[in-house]
Amino acid sequence: MGQNVNLTPFIEGVWTRVGKRNFTTRFGDRFEVEAIDSLRSRVGGKLSGQLGSAVKGHLTAAWERECLGEAKGRLFKDPIQEIPSLKGDSLYLETGLSVKPVESSWSWELNVFGRVGRQKDLGVSAGLKISF
Repeated sequence: MGQNVNLTPFIEGVWTRVGKRNFTTRFGDRFEVEAIDSLRSRVGGKLSGQLGSAVKGHLTAAWERECLGEAKGRLFKDPIQEIPSLKGDSLYLETGLSVKPVESSWSWELNVFGRVGRQKDLGVSAGLKISF
């Protein structure tokens, strides 16, 4: 694209498994989650560029598909019959800034991300990095 702007396409795949968990709600209901499996693919692009001598920015957009998104569990030792599936499509968006002052050993970044579609969420992440 331009001298200070890059477009990077990407393909990702993530498998996640959360094992058995037991918990009690504030109302005293006892739940047992046997397992939660997730297999997610993401296809998209990241537009990034230099915004100043010490500041970089990025914008990411991707189509995301949850292929498994299944959970199994029990309530009071009885199997839960209808647990909603998370299978389906979502749009993933992220924007962020990273700042690394010239001649400095530290940098920080701030990101805002979210999904719309089958999965809906909104989040913020921040980080500080010191190199030595």
